[in-house]
Amino acid sequence: MITNRQKIINIEARIKSAVYNMKYNSFQRNFSIIFLLISIVGLILIYDEFILVVLFYVVVCLAFLICFITQVFESYIYDGYLRSKKMCNENGEYPILIFSRQINRNQTELLFRNIGIPSHKWQEAKIGLSSSFHKEIVSIKSSNNNKHIHMILYNGFYDYGETIYWSDDYMIDGPNIVLGDKMGEKYYISLKDEPHILLGGRTGSGKSQALILQLYQCIKKGYQVYLADFKLGLDYNPYIQSHSKMLFNKAAVLSSLRTVRDEMLQRFTILANTPYNNIDDYNKHSEDKIQHIIFACDELASLTDLKSLDKDEKQMTYEIIRLLEEIAEKGRAVGVNLFLSLQRPDADVLPGRIKNNLGYRMAGKSDGTLSGIIIGTTEASKEIENFDVGVFYDNYGVKFKVYMLRDEDFKD
Repeated sequence: MITNRQKIINIEARIKSAVYNMKYNSFQRNFSIIFLLISIVGLILIYDEFILVVLFYVVVCLAFLICFITQVFESYIYDGYLRSKKMCNENGEYPILIFSRQINRNQTELLFRNIGIPSHKWQEAKIGLSSSFHKEIVSIKSSNNNKHIHMILYNGFYDYGETIYWSDDYMIDGPNIVLGDKMGEKYYISLKDEPHILLGGRTGSGKSQALILQLYQCIKKGYQVYLADFKLGLDYNPYIQSHSKMLFNKAAVLSSLRTVRDEMLQRFTILANTPYNNIDDYNKHSEDKIQHIIFACDELASLTDLKSLDKDEKQMTYEIIRLLEEIAEKGRAVGVNLFLSLQRPDADVLPGRIKNNLGYRMAGKSDGTLSGIIIGTTEASKEIENFDVGVFYDNYGVKFKVYMLRDEDFKD
């Protein structure tokens, strides 16, 4: 039960919300400044007309009052949305909107003062809140020790069933890989921060589509690409195959991993004689560029599963696993990256020493158990419909649609 004192506190908070909103909302702030300048100019022009001066300032005050009341009203609107979903703490207190602003024509940013509501409860209520807001929620993040909730809304409902085609104009310089479209804007990661990628999901979720997009960009950037695919490259068009070292059996994979490991160690020797601790900083100051090496695998289980293997095959598999573990642990600084795709990354096919170093993880359509194994939460099973292809949910709580490459897009 909310006491009268709590009601007064909530009213005070909403008034502060309006003040914060006017302070941080760039459109309103600029409007206020321009309006103030106009009022000063107007006062100079009519300074000898007392009645006109009074009327002018009445208009100015009304404009600011309307702006202020609008913000209080907006705070009450969002309060109603939160109440409809019972987003309150144990004492029945609800979060307060601190400010809102339009990021662009597609997105709105909201900041709430959280009142002891666990961050997981916000994530669990994401779909329901989207329905109440009549806007798709792009992301929800807690900050300042969970005292604030930062939310990005998409103005409308995003159609994840629509195919979005790739354009080379989407490429980003540096070690950045575009993963897909996040509510109308490019979503990407940096291999400097996230050197290794895990792609998981059921058959038909779009893992190959996602991996093709990532490898295409790496090829365009001049990176050296190794692709292990025991389906003999059937899912990969001639462009990807001709610009990658294709590995169709374990012997070829083992030989290539040894080569990659040796190159990785050689790069450490090179960096040891420079003041730089990673190749991206080294490349900024050196004429002899060191390009990233990408080892990608279309289905990791075909490499690491030990079931039904004879003694020699097991020995080869153990060495493959050991080399992958070494690359996963050491490859970041010297630009040796793993892009590993598999249907079910459990301990039998994805050893802990590899998985723990795959910092970026993205899950396609999956059940709750599979989603938990891939990204650590069940959100992918809730956020992605069974008919969605090329839609992924990552371990940062972001849902996105992978761009589709057409045959004419593959060009040097």
